[in-house]
Amino acid sequence: MEALDANVLASSSRAPFESRVRLWVTLARHWDLEPWPVTLVNLRAVAASLRAGAYSSAEQYFSAAFSYQERVLHTPVPPLVRRASRGLVRSIRRGLAGSRLKEAFDPLVLEAVVNRQLVDQPFDSALPHHTVDVLIVALWFMLREIEVAAALVGNLDLTDDAVSIVIPLQKKSVGGSPDLTRRTLRCPCRARLHPLCPVHAALRHMRRLRAIGAHAVAADRHVFPGRTGGPITKKGAVEAFRLVLQA
Repeated sequence: MEALDANVLASSSRAPFESRVRLWVTLARHWDLEPWPVTLVNLRAVAASLRAGAYSSAEQYFSAAFSYQERVLHTPVPPLVRRASRGLVRSIRRGLAGSRLKEAFDPLVLEAVVNRQLVDQPFDSALPHHTVDVLIVALWFMLREIEVAAALVGNLDLTDDAVSIVIPLQKKSVGGSPDLTRRTLRCPCRARLHPLCPVHAALRHMRRLRAIGAHAVAADRHVFPGRTGGPITKKGAVEAFRLVLQA
């Protein structure tokens, strides 16, 4: 029974869940209220604190409190309380400021780093004019740094006028055809070769990989290798992209 209960939540979800429950208990006691069972009184009190703290994910804290009460304390949450929580979530969100971008940058600044001449050098992730082509492809496909780091040469399909990549459908996908999708971008260049064209960026990058050696473009090798030749880490990808932006 303990093993069954321990695996209700995924290991990656357990810590956030426990953190939300702890905050629920802390806020309720700051109002001199008992946290359990959840009532309209302690629900409104905690909601007022979440609104004052500008918590955008209040719904997750309510859900954690309800789940803890039902799963651990074996006490049902009244329907009236659940309905009230939805109205309180709307009230909290109305009081929040608009969302803002996280460390955004104008992608057009990358044009200054693109070098269309030095394409036969072996790829080196520490060189901004090498990594910028990886970053261009990542931007067009809207890939996170961890997806770029995990991509294999076999996931990339490249022709003179299109580039395709196979990527996970969602963050939790771990592989297998049902969890993967293929995205394709076509070359937008006409009379002028655009520096930020994803197809030409991918072509330049593959030439640099081939300059390392035939082994670097094997299907099971990583598209974005680190300096040691193995797969780059998520942290390494972030640092490499930061070097491009600094350049």
